[in-house]
Amino acid sequence: MGEPPPKERPILYKQGDHLPSVVENVFLDNGWEEWQEDSHKEDEWTIAWKCGRFKPSEYTMAKSYQKLNHFPKSGVITRKDTLVRAIRKMRAVHGEVFSFLPQSFILPSEYTKFVHEYSQQDVRDVWICKPADSSRGRKIFLMRDLSELTYDCQFVIQRYMENPLLISGYKWDMRVYVLVTHTHPLKAYIYQNGLIRFSTEKYDLGTLDNKFSHLTNSSINRYGQAFEVPKDTIGAGCKWTFDQLQDYFVRAGWDDRLLWCKIINIINMTLLSLPDAVPKNNCCFELFGFDILVDDQFKPWLLEVNCSPALSVDCRVDDEVKRDLVRDTIAIVMHPRCRELQYPPKKRPPLRRKGQEAREEPEEVELDPMPTGRFDLILPFSEFCEEQTLHLDASGKDSIAAQDAYRNIVLECKELDASFRKWERRDDRPGRAGASCPAAKMFSIDQFNAFSSQLRSIPKKSGLPLRRSARSVPASERRQNDRRLAATSARVHTTEAEGRKTPDGTGERPGAADKVVRPQLVKRADTAREDAKRARAGSQPALRAARDRDAAREAAREQEARTAGKTAAFAEREQGEGGDTPATGSGRPPFGNRFRSPAARRQLPPRVQLPRS
Repeated sequence: MGEPPPKERPILYKQGDHLPSVVENVFLDNGWEEWQEDSHKEDEWTIAWKCGRFKPSEYTMAKSYQKLNHFPKSGVITRKDTLVRAIRKMRAVHGEVFSFLPQSFILPSEYTKFVHEYSQQDVRDVWICKPADSSRGRKIFLMRDLSELTYDCQFVIQRYMENPLLISGYKWDMRVYVLVTHTHPLKAYIYQNGLIRFSTEKYDLGTLDNKFSHLTNSSINRYGQAFEVPKDTIGAGCKWTFDQLQDYFVRAGWDDRLLWCKIINIINMTLLSLPDAVPKNNCCFELFGFDILVDDQFKPWLLEVNCSPALSVDCRVDDEVKRDLVRDTIAIVMHPRCRELQYPPKKRPPLRRKGQEAREEPEEVELDPMPTGRFDLILPFSEFCEEQTLHLDASGKDSIAAQDAYRNIVLECKELDASFRKWERRDDRPGRAGASCPAAKMFSIDQFNAFSSQLRSIPKKSGLPLRRSARSVPASERRQNDRRLAATSARVHTTEAEGRKTPDGTGERPGAADKVVRPQLVKRADTAREDAKRARAGSQPALRAARDRDAAREAAREQEARTAGKTAAFAEREQGEGGDTPATGSGRPPFGNRFRSPAARRQLPPRVQLPRS
């Protein structure tokens, strides 16, 4: 009798500190075993799961068959301050399509910019302050008065969304789970189920210090007095699933599919910052948690991105969502075809045995779809988009081809956004005219099908010319400089006209204002004009250096003029007394020519050398 086949070795998982129980239960249900440092080799584990970050050495020493649940340097979108910088940079280059993040400032580096924006508002708005690298609602507070602003670390202050869409008077937001399996090329999935998080007290702008009314973090609202109390429409607790939210929309007569189109577009545009920042590593994946807030006009806003969304199970809703979420995540990541293209060639040459002649035409090969559970692929969203991500992967991130491919992907997202806006402005939608509820912003079933086919037929673009770099000055700043220049020129003409009027107001005094008013205002207008030219050129460091040189030159001129006036007054006083200065006998001050202008020094006679006694 032959020997029995050897047993397959179980997959070993390596856990970090505080591994969520739902993750460990999924590992054990799959028949996996925990990696032990004493009984296993150092590189014998297959997947490592941590709530925190991995060390740089762990990324570099990972084998090709091992998986880590975090990307290196993915903090470019998970930290609040770096997310603000990334979206701000994209908006400066690509325009208003990236205006899905509330106006934000990073403290303390942008404190003066925030104070300037705060001083411009006629009515004091509400601002929300968050630590740049914190979670679970810690140290978050709301403020109206600038005197209430206090911080002891890196903070981000955002304009508070004062008009959220409410459900029975309660504020809510969405926790959307997004799985990124690779960044080179970029590949992302969205989970069909997620969490709707509610505040436990009704929304009220009159009580800004009430966290149970303005914050939706479950780690905070679980301690509220109304947490276990059944609330209107919501029930007890503070969480729903996406299916419950959809049922509520159906009962209210709203269609949320256009809303989801916008949310997916926001997620795609946010993830576009990853390939540029994250180094190429085929051993990593990451599950992100996007926090989305919907306002009363059904416009979604991105609040933040979480690198380790909470996977603890506190209630029935958590168990319903998170257990299947982790199971589907592991199934996708560990699948052997995870890295294959989503849009492979339709025809592939068949395998040829030794001595067999090759066929002239390749056979059509139908590949079985990879099981994804309740995950849906959102990036790449078309064959053209996948082609551009491959170009982005093959070229260096600073190459012309990579920039062109990156721009083409953004243009696809911009065309989708433009299609959404165009559809919202159509007059033939149900409830468009005279509708006061958000249902006027939504689709009907038949129109959504027609609109989906219209989006799929968007023409592809390639070979686009290069546009200006990210360091160029945006159009809004150029318009601001032009308005400042026009206002300065208007002040020049107005002040000159007022200066030429005679005392009785009947006529003009020619040249009355030219000696005093005109040089200063013309100099100010010239400075503004030069600033506008430098701003159009996109050279901010050169602009600051030029301003410093102009200020130094102006200070030198004022010092020379002040010195010349003092010297002239001193000479007049000495000549009025009828005597020369005791040191030189030539009418010059005893301290020499240090305080005379260069022109005055050239006109003076040489210094007289007195004989020594």
